[in-house]
Amino acid sequence: MKIKRMEANEGIDFGPCPGLTKLMDLRCGACRGSISTYFCVECERYYCEQCKRSHIADKKHKHVIGRSTLPSERNIANLGKSDACKVKDTLTRLNPLNDTDDERHTRVNKKNRFVLSSSRREVEHGSTDDRDEDEVLTPTQFSTQIMGDKDKTDIGSMKVVEDETVLLSDIVNKKLKRFAFYGKEFILVGLLTFETQPWGITKLRDYVYIISLPQEMAYREVHIIGTTMNFGRRVNLGIPSPACAIVDETIIFVDTVNVHFVTTDLKGDNACETFGSEIEGKFSRPNFMFYSKNHKLLYINDPDNGVFGINMVQKIITFHYQSRDMLCPVELSEDINGNIIILGNESNNIHVVSKACSLEYVVSLNEMELEGGPSCICYLQHKDLYLLCTSESFTVVLLPIKSSAH
Repeated sequence: MKIKRMEANEGIDFGPCPGLTKLMDLRCGACRGSISTYFCVECERYYCEQCKRSHIADKKHKHVIGRSTLPSERNIANLGKSDACKVKDTLTRLNPLNDTDDERHTRVNKKNRFVLSSSRREVEHGSTDDRDEDEVLTPTQFSTQIMGDKDKTDIGSMKVVEDETVLLSDIVNKKLKRFAFYGKEFILVGLLTFETQPWGITKLRDYVYIISLPQEMAYREVHIIGTTMNFGRRVNLGIPSPACAIVDETIIFVDTVNVHFVTTDLKGDNACETFGSEIEGKFSRPNFMFYSKNHKLLYINDPDNGVFGINMVQKIITFHYQSRDMLCPVELSEDINGNIIILGNESNNIHVVSKACSLEYVVSLNEMELEGGPSCICYLQHKDLYLLCTSESFTVVLLPIKSSAH
C-alpha cells in the first residue's frame, strides 16, 4: 500500500487554490476537525490519520499518499478513476485541484433520489438485515456558488434565521452567505467577507450570531437587521475553536486539536475550564456541539468515538451513541420529535437516534449520487423539510428526513 505521511512543517503547493499554503489551512475532508496528512488519489480528497484508516477499510483504496507527494494539477486531471470509489453507485469525487471536470456535474444531476430506511435496529450490532421496504423520495438540489467563488468549497455550518432565511459559512471563500427561498429558487440575499476562514455558526440571541474563526483563535458576532448583515464584536479566545454552543448563560468552545473545552460568559469573558480530565479523556477529536433545551444535554460529536450527551449540571455523560454503520459522524441536530440526527460523513448516511440512545431509523444517501458525504444540516420549519450540505461542495439539498412509517 502506497502511504507516505507528511511532516507538519513540510511546504505544500496547492496549485490553483491560492491562500491554502499552510498545513492548518486545509483540514480533513471527512471529519473537518483534524489537520489532513494524507491524500486519496482515487477520491482526490484529503484525510487525517484516523479518517484515512476508516476510508481505506470502507472503500479498499490502495493509493493513499502523503500530501508531500501530491500529484501536479495536470497529473490529477489525467488520473483514471478506480472502481474502488464506486460503492453502490456512490462516487466521492472531491477534487480541490481540478476545475475542469464537467462529467461530475452531469453525473450528479442524472438521478436525484435518496432511499430512506425505516427499520429499527440494535445499536451495538449495527445490523441492516431487518429493514422495511425502502421508500424512494425526490430531493431538490441548489447551488450556493456565487460570482467570484473558487470552484470548490467546504460549507462549515448552516443555520436558519428567525425570518426563515439561511446562513451558511463558506470556508474556502471566506464568506458568510445568506440565502432565502423565493418560490422554487434559493437566492442570495446577504454576504459578508472575512479575512480568515469562518467555520461554525451559533445563535447567540435573536438575529445575532457567533461566527467561529479558528485560524484567528477568535470569534466574530454578526448582527442581522432587516435585509442587511453587519459585523459586531470580535472576541479573542486564545484557542483554535471551530464550534461553540450556548448553554444557559454561557458559551462553551471546543478546541479540536488540543481536545479541550472552555466556558465563557455571553460576552466571551471570564474564561474557565469546562470539564475535568475524566470527561475530556473520552474524546480524541471533538468537532461539533449543540445544546438541547428539551433534553438539557450538551451533545458533543467525536468522529472516532461517537456522540456523547453530557448533563451540564452534574457534569456527567448520560448519552453515548456509536455504530459500525456510521463512519465519521460530523454534525448533529434535533428533529421535532426530540430525536438526535447524526450525519455519517464516510458512511454516507444519517442516523436518527432517540433520547434513550436507541436507533430509530437510518437514511441512506447512496442513491442520491452527491459529491461527498453529508456534513451540515438544518431544519426549515416553514417547509417541514431539512436542508443538507455535503463535503467540499457548493450543493445543498432540500429533503424530508422521516421514517416511511410516518
